[in-house]
Amino acid sequence: GRRHVQSLDLTGAVLAAVASLAIVYPLIQGRALGWPAWTYAAMGASVLLFAALGFHLRRRQQRGRDPLVEPSIFSHRGYTAGTLVLMLYFGGMIGSVLAITLFLQLGEGFSAIHAGLTLAPFAFGTALGAPVAAAVMQRLPGRVLIQAGGAISLLANVALALILGTTDHVSTLGLVAPLLVNGVGMGLFIVPVFDTIIAAVSDAETGSAAGVLNAIQQLGGAIGVAVLGTIFFAALEHEGFAAALRHTIWWDAAGLALMLLLTPLLPSRARSEAATESTSGPQASDPVPAEVLAG
Repeated sequence: GRRHVQSLDLTGAVLAAVASLAIVYPLIQGRALGWPAWTYAAMGASVLLFAALGFHLRRRQQRGRDPLVEPSIFSHRGYTAGTLVLMLYFGGMIGSVLAITLFLQLGEGFSAIHAGLTLAPFAFGTALGAPVAAAVMQRLPGRVLIQAGGAISLLANVALALILGTTDHVSTLGLVAPLLVNGVGMGLFIVPVFDTIIAAVSDAETGSAAGVLNAIQQLGGAIGVAVLGTIFFAALEHEGFAAALRHTIWWDAAGLALMLLLTPLLPSRARSEAATESTSGPQASDPVPAEVLAG
């Protein structure tokens, strides 16, 4: 039987926090400080700290104590791939939105309100795509929606980069289409992604799996801001604002392309869909992956 009295894993929490800080802080401060040696040492140390965290979690579990998270969640290929998918998408999205905001306010001289209104089509597109994804999830596997959302966002980024390659100045009207399409892609992506990734783990692991995904989303956003922000300002030192944003968007597009290459490793259907199919019988035309049935 499972333990009813749980103990807080303070050591695991400290290791996770310090490991995250050791990679995010140097990425944020490195460019401004000229990339001193300690920034590289800290990022290298973060790898060792995450490895130490994994060792600590397994050892604590072996001793019959509650780990910060169940280490077995990372033994599922679909879940591990899902964490990378989540990090790449949200890191690129948050980092590129920051770069666009800097471009609009510093490069184009937009006020904060003007920049916010210019970005409004992105939010509107997300509001359009999310209910569509929710409506078709019973007919389309969650993985297909994730792939569709990622592909649409990728195409929107390519379109924006090509637009920026033809002019040094972009109007609010000129950004409506790529931002709207990118938002639709995000809406399609975000609705099924968490439940689809969670489908890779067992029932006993869902709590840990969900908590780690939330942390990964936040960590991915922080790393995305640091990395894409560094790319933006590094390009700005040699070229104009439009060129700096173009380089940043191309890197975001590369991250989305890598993300799409990882999506075949995800479970086919979201956890709620898999549970429904387990009671009514899987469809022969779209079988549930073994990792979902095992969960």
